[in-house]
This record gives sequence, C-alpha cells and structure tokens, in this order.
Amino acid sequence: MIDFVITHASSIALLGFFTGFLFIVATVMRPSRKAELQKHAMIPFEENE
Repeated sequence: MIDFVITHASSIALLGFFTGFLFIVATVMRPSRKAELQKHAMIPFEENE
C-alpha cells in the first residue's frame, strides 16, 4: 500500500488539490452567498470617512 502511495504521490496530490479547489468554488458560488459577495464587491467604491 505504501509503495502505491509513494509511486503515485504526485497524482494523489493533484487530485487532492483539484478536489479542494472545486469545493471552494462550489462554496463561494452558492446562491445563498450572493448578497454577501455583492456587498464585498462594492468595497472599493465606498468612500472613506
């Protein structure tokens, strides 16, 4: 088992990072977060007090 992991470590890491990336994208793009994301998008246009 450990030989398989060592031999395919780069592929396993790639799949892990890709899965993590897809999870983050899915979390951010949920419809329930739309209002919060639009509020954050307007931060550069707010005037400083």
